[in-house]
Amino acid sequence: MEIGYVSRIEGDSAYVTLAEKEACSDCGANIICKSDSTGGRELKVSNSLGAKVGNEVEISESGIFLFKLSALQYGLPFVGFIACILLAHFFLPPYPGIAVELLLFGSGLLGIVTGGFAGWLWAKQMAGDTAFTFSIDKILS
Repeated sequence: MEIGYVSRIEGDSAYVTLAEKEACSDCGANIICKSDSTGGRELKVSNSLGAKVGNEVEISESGIFLFKLSALQYGLPFVGFIACILLAHFFLPPYPGIAVELLLFGSGLLGIVTGGFAGWLWAKQMAGDTAFTFSIDKILS
């Protein structure tokens, strides 16, 4: 749970400004919290309670979005690593003078990079609309 202030309202969504903390730089959700000029972070949330601009609110994740984001960030590169090693093992012809293990490792690294890039693109797409991922639980003032 986080506490922040409603900075603006757009339809059924509210933009909540959160104070940046030390943990923000390492957080997996920093792709969806956009930093503003004052160092705060702005997050689009569902405004089902009807909060107004300037209200202090308590927000929380309303689903398993952060779990999905973590799975994308770590799972896709791992799957890419394993898949490229297996593909190289079965389909890559041997090259004289180069150890098979080196070829497999290079293929695995290519899989990590490809999976990481695909995960980053997918996470950016998911982060486009977080209004129904986070919601206002309480209006504090």
